[in-house]
Amino acid sequence: MYLIGKIATTHGIRGGIKVNVHTDFDRFKVNSSFYLLDNDNKIYFNVESVTPQNNRLILKLKGYNTIESITPFIGKELYVDSIDNLNLKEDEFHYSYLINKKVIDDSNGELIGTVISILDYPLNKILEIETTKGIVMIPFIKEFIVEVNDSNIKVKIIEGLI
Repeated sequence: MYLIGKIATTHGIRGGIKVNVHTDFDRFKVNSSFYLLDNDNKIYFNVESVTPQNNRLILKLKGYNTIESITPFIGKELYVDSIDNLNLKEDEFHYSYLINKKVIDDSNGELIGTVISILDYPLNKILEIETTKGIVMIPFIKEFIVEVNDSNIKVKIIEGLI
């Protein structure tokens, strides 16, 4: 199960939705499908149309033609089961691989916190990390990211970063 987005709000009165995309891959195409979890039940959707809008996408889903039909899904995360045919380059990661990873200070091995989301900005990605003292943001660039492995993310901390 791979997180690919989250429904932010409705769009118009004909069942459109605005989606915050959590993947660098073009997962939201006409006729593509994905699902959300509702009380551990998978509800599948097929994309009828896609329109880019700033950092979001406006989707029209097949079979959902009123605002009332789509409103119960606001705030729900969207998933796919497969990541087939998506070849990652060196130092590229799926968002779902990074979420919930422990972040460790490379200089002393101390736990900084846990990745709760990846923010997508034009210049680079930002790791949003939950710590005992609140939320910390660290740019996901080679100057700060020392290593990403199966168990954690090691980061180089400079003065003023945290």
